[in-house]
Amino acid sequence: MCIALGQTSTSDEYAIDYSSPEYKASLFTNNLIKELGLTGEQREKVYCARLSFLQKKGALMEAHKAKGGDSMGARMQLYEMRKTCDRTIREALTPTQIERYNAYLAAQEALYGH
Repeated sequence: MCIALGQTSTSDEYAIDYSSPEYKASLFTNNLIKELGLTGEQREKVYCARLSFLQKKGALMEAHKAKGGDSMGARMQLYEMRKTCDRTIREALTPTQIERYNAYLAAQEALYGH
């Protein structure tokens, strides 16, 4: 089970760590709530999938930096992690939401190139 959407683990209740996986997963999920009209159950699944991806990505990047290792290997792992996250999100969506999710991803790609 994931931390509730939007919660942080900081001792200062007003401090927001904009670089934290929790914040980024919450932001992504909130965007999909607006774009797709997610239900409560869908919100939890999307948030957990995105949070898991971001945490694993952070760990992978830290390990890669520490080892000075193989960039291609890290890229392949990241690609597989993205696919897993995307698959989990799609499994939580209705067919209509999947169409809107595809449009959302295409718009993000056009704007940000990723």
